[in-house]
Amino acid sequence: PTSADGCQGNSYTYVVTVDPEPYVVTPPTATVCSDISLNHDLTIDVNLTGVTFSWSAADNVNVTGETITTSAATNITDTLTNTSGAVQTITYTITPTSAD
Repeated sequence: PTSADGCQGNSYTYVVTVDPEPYVVTPPTATVCSDISLNHDLTIDVNLTGVTFSWSAADNVNVTGETITTSAATNITDTLTNTSGAVQTITYTITPTSAD
């Protein structure tokens, strides 16, 4: 640091520890039959322990049972019912947050 009068002070260091962010090891996919409950454990998808999650599904008008409000559960246990007679997909958006 240097004062307004031009006097120089002693140097010092500033150390920052950067905690890792959780990342998905392998993006999960699944195929299920209509009216069968999911049981997907989100903690197996990421590289860190102690991670919390927020997640929700995009609404599909041809499927009922998807969680379209934000959930903090570590398992997705929706029972999806396909009412269309054709193959449908549900997309879940999952945000992991590390304990740090």
